[in-house]
Amino acid sequence: MKKLIKRGFAALLALTLALGMSVSAFAADGTQVAKKDYRLTNSGTTSPAETFQFTVEKVGVTDATKPNGDKLTTEDMPDLTIADVSYAAGEAGSANSVKDLVVTTPATDFPTVGIYTYKVTETPGNTAGVGYSTVGKELTLKATVYHDDDTLELKVAYAFRVDGDKGPGIVNTYSAGSLSVGKRVVGNLGNRKQKFNFTVTFTAPEGKTVNSTITYGDKTITPENFKNGIATATFSLADSETMVFNNVPYGVTYDVTEDTYEGYTANYGNKTGTINSSTTFSHIDNEKKGSVDTGVILHSAPYILLLVGVGAAAVAFLILKKHREV
Repeated sequence: MKKLIKRGFAALLALTLALGMSVSAFAADGTQVAKKDYRLTNSGTTSPAETFQFTVEKVGVTDATKPNGDKLTTEDMPDLTIADVSYAAGEAGSANSVKDLVVTTPATDFPTVGIYTYKVTETPGNTAGVGYSTVGKELTLKATVYHDDDTLELKVAYAFRVDGDKGPGIVNTYSAGSLSVGKRVVGNLGNRKQKFNFTVTFTAPEGKTVNSTITYGDKTITPENFKNGIATATFSLADSETMVFNNVPYGVTYDVTEDTYEGYTANYGNKTGTINSSTTFSHIDNEKKGSVDTGVILHSAPYILLLVGVGAAAVAFLILKKHREV
């Protein structure tokens, strides 16, 4: 029994030390100051891998003085560093979409107690479809440095604010939609069983890179397929068929082109455009008309002649009969 108690106490002690070491390691690596939430604008889409980066700018310091009594200035403030936040492909909108925003500057870097204010800016990236927190939002990080009442150790407490509101984190979005290309054959001579060949050209927004994988049918357009920001896809459709391109980032433009077919007139609807909603439609109507030779004159000619002959005979009979009566 004593041995069992001793073993249990040893295990508890080991667990306590392990927890203490893990907490100390986190404190040494950094302090979580806010949350980052990476969301999907439209369900059914898949975000590309993305790393969000930040810069921190000194704004001002209050309630802080030097040993000689002079007030601290921004030059006396330490540089703060916020660790990059990375997401794997598909993590936006998933169970792993919320991650910590961590400051890696320890309390010992601050010269003395005081309230230090910093402006945080998310570095704008160039991934098509990803929304960065750079427009119209004021991100502020306030560090309050103080002495612990018991140990007199210098500590720091961080408060993160978005547009002056304490508590909320940084929200990023991935926005992508689908492009549906439909086909219709019209006209009395249109072949509704014939396959017509198409090419869709996708172009990345200016200054952006497509890092998403676009799917259509059983095929894909990968980021490697975009050469100088342009990628193409070819496919065939018959009457009433549709090809759907999924996970096309917002801002990407498209151009639908059909091969030329003799006797057909192609009428496009939304031939070109920009993906900026959950679903975009484009369609092509192929029309082929012609006169239909029914052969009525050719095949009915003998009957018409026969009717003419019968009519002429009837007239002659009536004339002859009248003549006899006279």
